[in-house]
Amino acid sequence: MLYNGTGGQLPVHPEGKVMYYANYFLDGAVKTVEDRRLMESGHAFEWQCCTGTFPQDVAEYANLLYYFDDDSLYVSQYLPSVVDWEKDGRRIRLENYSRYPEESRIRFRIHVDRAVGFNLKLRVPDWAKGRNRLVMDGHVVETEIVPNTWVTLTREWQDGDIVEIEFPFSLYFKSVDDTNKEIAALNYGPIVLVADKMTQFIGDVDKPSAWIRPVAGKPFTFETDPGHVQGYGFLTRTFMPYYKIGEMQWYYMYNRIYAE
Repeated sequence: MLYNGTGGQLPVHPEGKVMYYANYFLDGAVKTVEDRRLMESGHAFEWQCCTGTFPQDVAEYANLLYYFDDDSLYVSQYLPSVVDWEKDGRRIRLENYSRYPEESRIRFRIHVDRAVGFNLKLRVPDWAKGRNRLVMDGHVVETEIVPNTWVTLTREWQDGDIVEIEFPFSLYFKSVDDTNKEIAALNYGPIVLVADKMTQFIGDVDKPSAWIRPVAGKPFTFETDPGHVQGYGFLTRTFMPYYKIGEMQWYYMYNRIYAE
């Protein structure tokens, strides 16, 4: 929701208009700041509550990234950021200087005025089911990195320590609900992808990488192999991140996918 929901919103227009909501119909949707609801009285929504609450929502980013208790600093989200924390009277600064989610490797730098011991806990996303890797000052840390858990580094930290954690991205479909498993959105790691045209697909919903390939020279852009657009064996479809879709640009997030 952070990267694809709030992060996928259009910017607030100078006159205060915001994107009120998004549609995810099978026949596609567009992002727009025009609120087309009309009240029975004839009044239109010239001013939306979201005009005020959306900037507040964005301001809450900082409160979603880090948490702490007496002994541990928790990293919940991986947006580039800096946090200052104090433990036992010693000041600690943790700097995330990566480009996540536009790269799968996340990098942290520790700044302390003198050595201090604490636990650094990193959240492992539920989609991170590949060969996850944790590196401390250039050395691989042999530890279990399990989706939907926290991986913990406990040590005496020195100024300049570097921590890297990598969750390799892979393609997977996520169904709209348990009843309609054939209606699904394509994801790449934490990023929701959308198709460029309305389509019914033919392919293995459990193995999208077998028929959807990366487009050379275009990061986070994918294309289906020919033979997977129902009714048109010679056509292909292109997928790109939802958050890169601009105003009034059509996108197709959920599509029907039938078994071959």
